[in-house]
Amino acid sequence: MTKAEVITELKAIGVNVYGLKDEALEKIGAWLDEQKAQLDTETRRKVRAFWIVCTAFGMAAAGFAGWFLRGFMG
Repeated sequence: MTKAEVITELKAIGVNVYGLKDEALEKIGAWLDEQKAQLDTETRRKVRAFWIVCTAFGMAAAGFAGWFLRGFMG
C-alpha cells in the first residue's frame, strides 16, 4: 500500500492526516525542548564538540572515498 492510498483510506474514515502531522511535530518539539532543558551548559558544549568532531571525520572519510572511487567514473 502506498502513502497516497493510506492517506485516502484515513480520509475515508474521517481522520485529519495533516492535523496529525502538525500535532506530532508539536509533540516532538516539546520533547526536544524538555531534553535540552535537562542538560546543563557544560554538557551541551561537550555534546556539541563531539558531534562537530564526528561531522568533520565523516566529511573527511567521504572526501577520501570519493578521491579513491573517482577512477570508477568514465
